Amino acid sequence: MSEYGTMAPSEKPALNRLRIRAKKHGLRIEKARGQQHLNQRGRLHLIESRNNTVFAGIDYELTVAQAAYWIERYIAEQG
Repeated sequence: MSEYGTMAPSEKPALNRLRIRAKKHGLRIEKARGQQHLNQRGRLHLIESRNNTVFAGIDYELTVAQAAYWIERYIAEQG
């Protein structure tokens, strides 16, 4: 697997749980689609659902663990 590769099958259950948690707090996790290139690194990014803006991982560079960190940080900031 390359530095910016697809997700391992073992990460899928963790990602599904993370998507549920993110949705409860107004975030959406999107997985990169299509061919990888400089501004699309084949992983994940987080979007604030209320205004449809990217919160973290603008170039789809987040791993599942990094996405979890940003979700927890977002929740803490929201109070």
